[in-house]
Order: sequence, then C-alpha cells, then structure tokens
Amino acid sequence: MNALFQLTSQAIEDLDAIWWTIAEDNRDAAERVLRWDYGRPGAVEEMLGEFELLVAARRGEFEPPKEFSHRIHSLAMRSGFDEVSSTEVRERIAGGEPWEHLVPEDIVDRVREIYS
Repeated sequence: MNALFQLTSQAIEDLDAIWWTIAEDNRDAAERVLRWDYGRPGAVEEMLGEFELLVAARRGEFEPPKEFSHRIHSLAMRSGFDEVSSTEVRERIAGGEPWEHLVPEDIVDRVREIYS
C-alpha cells in the first residue's frame, strides 16, 4: 500500500506542494502515478504543474521520464528503513504492538492519526 501525504510549501520551503510516496517498491508506485488512467489526456502534466512528486528511495532509485524530471525528486532514506514494510507497521498498530521505531520520527503522529 502506498502512503501518500500532500505536504505544503510551509513544510518544505524550496518546493511547491508535493506528494510523497513510500511503497513496497517505489519505482512501481511512482510509475503507477504517471501511468494511471485519470480519464483525460494531459492529467499527469496538469497535476505535476500543481505539485511535485517526491519519491522515497526504497529498493532502488526511481528514474523519472525526462519530461517530468524537473518535477519528480528522490528522497534519500536513512539506512534501516528499506527493510520495513507499511504492512508490518499497520499490523503492529492493529495488534497494539510497538511500531513507532519503524517509521521516521517526523511522521509518527500522522501515521498514528491515519491508522489508529
């Protein structure tokens, strides 16, 4: 499952609004965002005109198509997060087990809000 969070320029001064995708295989998740049938031509270009896509480096870097490379950025993750799955985090939350150490400290409250 993807965790998509829309962040604002208040949180990241150098960027306009962005989507942040963390998935089991980020290359696949980012590619799905770009290939999705949004029901009309030009939808991806329109969305990337409104916000940027930030793809967390997990199980390899995502190489965006050249036409979108100025709006799609890689986010380096600290070591150790590559082995953690969102499924494990959700299962631990549902089971009342400790999970906070498995996600970046900055998003613990947001994850708790979404899944608790």
